[in-house]
Amino acid sequence: MPQPLRTAAVAALCALLCAAAPGDEARAPRATMPVEEITPGMTGYGLTVIRGTKPERFDVEVIDVVLGVAPGRNAILVRASGLGLEHSGAVAGMSGSPIYIDGRLIGALSFGWPWPKDPIAGVTPIAEMEAALLEPLPRSQPTASWAGFDLSELLSPERPLGSLFKPADSRQSLSETLRPLAVPLLLPALGPQARRIAESLLPGGNYFLAEGISGSAAGAAGAEAASFEPGSPLFATLVSGDMTIGAIGTVTDVRGELVYGFGHSFLGSDDVAIPMYTARISVIFPSVYRSFKLASPMAEKGAITRDRSTGVLGVIGKTPSTVPMRVSINRAGEKATFSYNVFKHYSMTAQLAATVAAESLTTYGGLSPDSTVSYRFKVAYSGGRRLDYAWEAAGANALSSMANDLSGALAVTMFNPFLRLDPQSIDIDFDVAGSDRSAVIDSVTVRENEVRPGGEIVAVVKLKAALSKTRTVTVRLAVPSNILPGQKSLIVCDGRTSDAIDIQQSRRLLNPSDIDQLLDVITPKRSPGEIVLRLADADRGVAISTSEFPRLPSSAIAILAAPEQGQLSALYYSVSAGEVTPFVVSGKSVIPINIKSPQE
Repeated sequence: MPQPLRTAAVAALCALLCAAAPGDEARAPRATMPVEEITPGMTGYGLTVIRGTKPERFDVEVIDVVLGVAPGRNAILVRASGLGLEHSGAVAGMSGSPIYIDGRLIGALSFGWPWPKDPIAGVTPIAEMEAALLEPLPRSQPTASWAGFDLSELLSPERPLGSLFKPADSRQSLSETLRPLAVPLLLPALGPQARRIAESLLPGGNYFLAEGISGSAAGAAGAEAASFEPGSPLFATLVSGDMTIGAIGTVTDVRGELVYGFGHSFLGSDDVAIPMYTARISVIFPSVYRSFKLASPMAEKGAITRDRSTGVLGVIGKTPSTVPMRVSINRAGEKATFSYNVFKHYSMTAQLAATVAAESLTTYGGLSPDSTVSYRFKVAYSGGRRLDYAWEAAGANALSSMANDLSGALAVTMFNPFLRLDPQSIDIDFDVAGSDRSAVIDSVTVRENEVRPGGEIVAVVKLKAALSKTRTVTVRLAVPSNILPGQKSLIVCDGRTSDAIDIQQSRRLLNPSDIDQLLDVITPKRSPGEIVLRLADADRGVAISTSEFPRLPSSAIAILAAPEQGQLSALYYSVSAGEVTPFVVSGKSVIPINIKSPQE
């Protein structure tokens, strides 16, 4: 056969095979249309899934092309119809739905306005998706500083650890502004407490919590056969295993091993490796406020590696970044263990782990407002470092206290100024008791308000217990023989408050110098049941910035106290003694104590 005829035959055969194999056709390069060629009145179609896995067509008409909606950004405004969109409006979960005119891809359905009466939406041009998503990663990655929170409050019961990392303002804007279609973040039907924790802990992003998913990829019918194609569901899985948390969007295009989707950002965080799954749509839930898709993941196919303002980019076959998490619950001698894989990321792992732990404890542990829970977090990091954090919480705030402790401990270790710790495993053990063992320090009396150096302070502490009568506990504190005479303050407090005061009084702890010191600072030293007496005394030294100069002679203090010395402050230390009780103690009281001089 002559060479020209052979070439023509091969081309015809390839065209025939492509027509018979739409999955292969989806991976071929696709013709695109730039915004310069798009004019109002043009008609075309889009692809999305309304139920199951098969993309279906809906119609679109171009309303206008708006140039310069943001620096370097343009928008194509379209009116959609068909597939019930006249009833539901643009649906959350359709983000990324490809839009075609004359068979050429123009971009991804991606944004709109709140409270729509008509299915009017915006399209991110495909050229802008390509340009942004294929740009190389920046060389420098985010680094933490201590400017965002106060280490002296790490263990304060009034401000739990996790609350230090919440967004400054999470209030929703009420302005009628153009905004990306929100991504449904699908979770199981949470208990009331776990829901509040999820809402308070999860950081800001272009998503909203949509409860109602409890499915797992394991055993899903046709999971392995499912593949990505334009218009098919794209599931970004943040938690898998015995519970699933993930976001649903739509595939814009597939080019070889690259999967384009969403048309806008998801988490707003680049350099990621989010597990990328195919998915099945259960139903579109219509709403006057915001319609959205309910979906279940099917099969893991790779990882989303870019998350930028014009969309997300996934790579088929790429290994995602996750950390195994085990939750063990013991309640009245009955034990259960749950296993999860949590998306590993410096700003999200902590909050996801706390949400998962709270829901596990609520669902199986039956944690009620009159319960007490003991918890122990064991985190193994690369390089051999470990965090072992044990505490107890009781009463109505037990669940939120646990979740704040877990999210805060993970957040401060994974995102710190010293060394980005990479967790290799998270193990959590819960022991749930059916009674509320919380107790508050109700009143304190001391037998003697005047004590000599070398003497003893005897405090009688009354505890107001939640489910029992008032208890009286006696705590004794030996007064140092070298203490300075004068008026002092005796602080009577719980163990966690005592740990927080230790941090406040030590510049070394308040400003740790390395990661090992940081791990030590956030690990509780006292026990939840302790009543602690603390007697503070001047150290006859000073602190300048983060440096401590203890036990200085008067001449040295006078030199350091010169006006040109800026960050000068007095240095204090405390002597303390504790008494362990069977309760989970909280509270603080301050009693004046006069230390007599030896000559009196």
